[in-house]
Amino acid sequence: MLALQALPVGAQEAAAPGSRAPEAPAASSPAPGALAARRAALTAEIAEVRQRLEALSPSSPDAAAALGSELDLLEQIDHAQARQMEALRRAGQLTEAEAELELKVAAGASSPLADPPPYPLALADAVASALRGQAERRAKIQAAVGAAEKAILDTRRRLEAGESKRRLAKEAAARAGSTAEAAGRARSLRLAELESRLATARHELAEVELANLKSELALQKQSEEFAARTLRWIESNLQLDRDELQQRLAELEKREFDLRRAIDAAGLELASTERRFDAVQQRADATVRPGPELLAELEARRLARSVAQRRVALRNEQLQRLAAERALWQRRYDALAGTVPKAQLRTWEEEIRSSLEDLGRQRLLAEARLAELRGERVGARERAAAARPDEARWIREQEQELAALVGLYEADLASLSERRAGAERTLGVIRDRVGTSSLSDRLSQAGERVVGVWRTELLAVDDRPITVGKIVTALLLFATGIVFSRVVSRALAGLLSRRFAMDEGAMAALQGLSFYVLLVLFFLFALRTVNIPLTAFTVLGGALAIGVGFGSQNIVNNFISGLILMVERPIKVGDIVEIEGVQGRVERIGPRSTRVRRFDNIHIIVPNSAFLERNVVNWTLSDDVIRTELTVGVAYGSPTREVQRLVRKVLGEHEVILKHPEPDVFFVDFGESSLNFRCFFWLRVRSPADRRRVESDVRYRIDDLFREHGITIAFPQRDVHFDADKPIAVRLLDSRAGEGEAS
Repeated sequence: MLALQALPVGAQEAAAPGSRAPEAPAASSPAPGALAARRAALTAEIAEVRQRLEALSPSSPDAAAALGSELDLLEQIDHAQARQMEALRRAGQLTEAEAELELKVAAGASSPLADPPPYPLALADAVASALRGQAERRAKIQAAVGAAEKAILDTRRRLEAGESKRRLAKEAAARAGSTAEAAGRARSLRLAELESRLATARHELAEVELANLKSELALQKQSEEFAARTLRWIESNLQLDRDELQQRLAELEKREFDLRRAIDAAGLELASTERRFDAVQQRADATVRPGPELLAELEARRLARSVAQRRVALRNEQLQRLAAERALWQRRYDALAGTVPKAQLRTWEEEIRSSLEDLGRQRLLAEARLAELRGERVGARERAAAARPDEARWIREQEQELAALVGLYEADLASLSERRAGAERTLGVIRDRVGTSSLSDRLSQAGERVVGVWRTELLAVDDRPITVGKIVTALLLFATGIVFSRVVSRALAGLLSRRFAMDEGAMAALQGLSFYVLLVLFFLFALRTVNIPLTAFTVLGGALAIGVGFGSQNIVNNFISGLILMVERPIKVGDIVEIEGVQGRVERIGPRSTRVRRFDNIHIIVPNSAFLERNVVNWTLSDDVIRTELTVGVAYGSPTREVQRLVRKVLGEHEVILKHPEPDVFFVDFGESSLNFRCFFWLRVRSPADRRRVESDVRYRIDDLFREHGITIAFPQRDVHFDADKPIAVRLLDSRAGEGEAS
């Protein structure tokens, strides 16, 4: 058999993340002989201080206090050095253990065990259990190393502070003047020196303890590696014995029988505790104002009932785990025997993984409940100590019930650990067998996983499964339908536009409507092909309706507005529109928005609903003929009939201005500085630039004709009259006061 070495664990505190070992101090730890000599000298020093303290007279309280502090520091130094001696002895023991382990590893180079193979399965389980214990001890030692590294940092800071204090005290003692002052500072220096010695001893102790922990950790790792190698050796030389399996199954059956008897006994106990609780509850209900003793008894009976209920529940859970453990043993044996196909092994692997996750959750809940119960037990003990005797009796009974419940949860945690260890061992065997598969096996496994995902049922509607495969197929068909609908709608619109000479706007509207119709048909075809009923979208439709009412109302509003624009065609592709002062040509009417290109070649995306909810100017809704106007003012005294004739002549001569309807010129007003005329004429334009170009030409021609005929285009004028018969009053204002007084 394999003897696995158990190593003692030092401090149990967890190490801080990212902590590291500090650098070695300037003065290394002394050897055992030197430390023994120090302790001998320290013992003599302590004896001398005690004699001096005993020889002091009662009239010297200051000196006695100083000697008392000195004696206390010396005793602390002695205690630290004693611990250091023990740590050095421990270091020697670790060195010897390391040498023994090296000899054991060297002796087991070919076979870690003295007994020849083959080995039984029980030996592998024992070695695996010991290996898990070693891993737990290694984790504790690692935490202790981290705590020791933090302790060294702390002792180093204390040592530096002590040395600084000693140097200051030494300097102060050297500057002392009077005899009394020199004596006081000498005592302070002595205490500072002792504090520095104590800090040095503690730092050396922390250094030795850290070195011991590191040696212990290295030794534990070597021992764990040797145990792991031994386990691999045993597993590679296992001898499967059917009788061993039957024996283990028989043990599990006996445990199951005992558990069933325990469950029956727990049921009887539960019935008894419930009767006792009901009796106390009736007494409490019959009492107008129950006293503390009765309330404590009622709480004790309630707790006893809870313990009995939990005992029954835990026993049943353990019974279920026992059945699972029997199945695990059988699966482990079959996997080791190699009589199970790999597809079945993979199924077992998934089931065991799921079982391990469930066991982990159960363990966390049990640990949390156990910590809570322990706290309640401590609280009950404290309440019993502070309560009156008649009440304390029942509180102590509550504490006993809590102790029983704590024991139940501790036993349940042990059962969970045993069950988890068995599941992990079985999972390891199955992984080894599955991991040795060939390329064809791996390809087959990948294919099975893909088929499994493909056939995974997401939900069922009208007793029809909706699987991942159906959803993917429907999406692929729908994506194909989108491409096909776009191509067909574009081809259909082009064909009809050529056949019936449709304009650009009508062709765009036809293309958009045909695209959406084809898209809906393809969607229904995809659902029908994969046998997904429309009722599957009932919930989705309800959610969509809610979304339309809240977050999606703008999207749906714009979509419906786009359909209205395509059908009613208040605007169409190619129209010149003006909305909120922005002018441009419509390039595309989409399902959500319309793209408008301004005449400075900048695109504007306008929501479709804006064309239905706001005032929109469509210059080319029915045709491209628009009326425009110009205003011209001439100076007073100009011949108005001649002005009208000349303007008519300009409008009639321009080749772009339409002759029908005929242009008009009106004398509209007597202005402040001019006689105002307004002319109206009609144009056929395709953009605002055409209109501005014609208006500019007309203005140029009017200016030329007016110059030829001596007609002046008016400009604003103001007449200013001065009364020269009276002097003009001039006043200067005071800039300092700003009061408007004349100076």
